[in-house]
Amino acid sequence: MSLKPLIRKLKRLLDPYIGKYMDTFIWKYRHYIRADWEEGLLSAEMHPHRSLIADLIGSTPSIKTLLEFGTGIGINLVHLSTHYPEIKYFGIDINRKASQNGITYLDINNIVL
Repeated sequence: MSLKPLIRKLKRLLDPYIGKYMDTFIWKYRHYIRADWEEGLLSAEMHPHRSLIADLIGSTPSIKTLLEFGTGIGINLVHLSTHYPEIKYFGIDINRKASQNGITYLDINNIVL
């Protein structure tokens, strides 16, 4: 059994007692729990919601800035910036490693949000 299903079972068992604290712990330290947590983040096939979000933003032309909570490495914002470069993008995440990796990704690819 992989670690992910085991963590899900443990979370369901503990949710009534520690609820949101378990979620916070998992999201904050997921890079220690699963070393491959970033795998597939860039894949459009694995994340079809990105085109839905882009369509929704496109139907709201008055948007000047956008803040994403739980942005991870910021790949949703990168995707949106290719469609709507006139918007100023910001992201925040509880996972410091994800934020650092996102900043590195932006620097390496010369992306300014």
